[in-house]
Amino acid sequence: QEIINPNNSSNTFAGSLISREHRQKCDSSCYDCLRQYRNMNYHGLLDWRLGLSLIRALSNCNFKSGLDSDFSTPDLENWLETATTLRDNFCQSFSYCTPEQFGSLP
Repeated sequence: QEIINPNNSSNTFAGSLISREHRQKCDSSCYDCLRQYRNMNYHGLLDWRLGLSLIRALSNCNFKSGLDSDFSTPDLENWLETATTLRDNFCQSFSYCTPEQFGSLP
């Protein structure tokens, strides 16, 4: 429960992950949170937001991961904007692809 609902104290690992400063500069992983020399082969796979959402899903059977239009948790913050940008960039790569919306989700 402490990793899901940490206090905003930056003197804990969980608190430093969800701090406003870290969330603004790190979208998946950085050398301040998960990356280090020994795990450089996995840098592309490391994602603190995805890990935190997975822990939420495992600890709460009612967690909707944004399907309820609630993107207020630190791990889902700005997800709609990021997903829209990724979708649009992907569709620009293919001439036959048009961007789609599924309800409020890109």
